[in-house]
Amino acid sequence: VLRTFYNVDKISIKDKKLFWTVSNGLVGMRLTHPVISRSGEQVVASGKKVTSGVLKDLQKAKIEQVEVAPNDLEGAAAVADVVDMSTGEVLLEANQEVTTATIASFMESGIPSFEIFTTPDWRGTEGWIAFNQPLYRYGNLVSGIRLEFADGRVVKVSAEHNEHVIAEMIATENADKVGEFSLTDRRFSRITKFMAETLYDENVGGPFGNTHIALGKSYHDCYAGDRASVTPEEWGRLGFNESSVHTDIVSTTDRTVTATLRGGGEQVIYAGGEFQI
Repeated sequence: VLRTFYNVDKISIKDKKLFWTVSNGLVGMRLTHPVISRSGEQVVASGKKVTSGVLKDLQKAKIEQVEVAPNDLEGAAAVADVVDMSTGEVLLEANQEVTTATIASFMESGIPSFEIFTTPDWRGTEGWIAFNQPLYRYGNLVSGIRLEFADGRVVKVSAEHNEHVIAEMIATENADKVGEFSLTDRRFSRITKFMAETLYDENVGGPFGNTHIALGKSYHDCYAGDRASVTPEEWGRLGFNESSVHTDIVSTTDRTVTATLRGGGEQVIYAGGEFQI
């Protein structure tokens, strides 16, 4: 629900520092740290206010995250429970306000951010995929899900338990198209068990990491250009899907992913739960 009515941004913690994933949510914020490119050049100076122009500069320089201060997050709210995975302690409940005290507890616990995803062109989806992890949706547990695709759309869905729940969801307009694809390297996650909360389940690690797709709405975060200048018609032409739902379904089975290169060759990019490139 929060994703529907509010802007949602991703915050990561690394070496007890806070990093904000570059997005429109930064506009209006005054940066407390300089932003340096991989080549060592300063892209944005410390103390500069983020305008739409500065945001374009960050995107052009391919800056994915900027360091922020704890007080930059005050007044925000969590979209899901924040849990210390080593103890099971709930550090912040969903919809609770973020304060400097809760941020301090996050940083002390070392809560990281795990997901690695992209937005695919839904029109290229063909074949089938089976999921060994259950889906908790609308208060129902759906398990043993298998999807078949043709011409970019789900043409057959089955599940061992509560099949009607996933079938009804897919019947929603454009929910039969893929809006997200993820290969989450096992090295990026300490989550090893099902938690019945998608924001954690989609980041599960274990021996083989995970593969997951989301049916429904595409997120525009993966677009490399100026997202604000893209019209709804252009998003459609680029293969971004628009839907009222976004449902992640996860598999943690061992798999090898082979990419077909633009020149016609092939390359293994993921195996044994880790990226190979």
